[in-house]
Amino acid sequence: MPRVARLHRPGERHHVTNRTSRKNPAFLDDRDRKFFLWLLSEMYERFEVEIEAFAFMMNHYHLLVEGNLEQLARAMHRLGFLYTQYFNNRHDLRGPLFSDRYYSSPVNDPTYHANALRYIHRNPLAIDPEMDLAAYEWSSHGIYLGRRAEHWLVTKPGLELFDGSVQSFVQFVEDPKHDVWIPTLADIHDVAAAVSHLALEEVFSRRPRAQPSEGLMLFCLLAAELLHASSVEIGEYANIPSSTVRRILINARHERTTTPLGSLADQATEKLGPIPKLPSWWADAWDL
Repeated sequence: MPRVARLHRPGERHHVTNRTSRKNPAFLDDRDRKFFLWLLSEMYERFEVEIEAFAFMMNHYHLLVEGNLEQLARAMHRLGFLYTQYFNNRHDLRGPLFSDRYYSSPVNDPTYHANALRYIHRNPLAIDPEMDLAAYEWSSHGIYLGRRAEHWLVTKPGLELFDGSVQSFVQFVEDPKHDVWIPTLADIHDVAAAVSHLALEEVFSRRPRAQPSEGLMLFCLLAAELLHASSVEIGEYANIPSSTVRRILINARHERTTTPLGSLADQATEKLGPIPKLPSWWADAWDL
């Protein structure tokens, strides 16, 4: 069967991920994974959403896709609805399987594109650090290497990042020296203190009913915007109530446009360097 010509839309590539509610398994056996794979295979024909990479884990999945955002939303809604319906019927369950909304991060430069491919294809190492990545059937890495074939998977854009060289692609994905550094809340704490000219312990010091320090506003702002940390996660780290974090964020987002806080945020961001946009739960696992 001839392959349908693909429509490439630069700037509309996204790293998509979703995980199950309460960390329950998303797949109980290979039959489940094959059905999910079949649903992915329909995405282009139905919605003109191309799939460039995938990996299925125990309680979540990753996709690298390209397509119109409206069509992507429709495709992801169908994927979640049909798979949940199938999974519940087969395993005699009920209720939602995945989180309410999939997470989507735009992939708008070649570096992030390459790192997204690398991260997705290295995800199975969380199951077994000694795994042969190309042999893992439930990711697209083996397809890039020619060990398996899926007519619907689009590998050309990813391989073009490596001048079409499969060998260079494999080396980039499989060599640990190419790991990407993702800052933690402790790193945000350090840089907030540095650009605010405060000692680390002074960043979180607060007097009752007093205006939060510039360093604390900066820490909360950077943690929320760069790491997508929730108010609960920020509060637990800084030892302050999540309700207080939410109030600080409201003030910080206002003051960044009217006070020197905006300049400090820019300095801190520059010090941290480029950071792929990630949900907070994902950043914790970026150590593969």
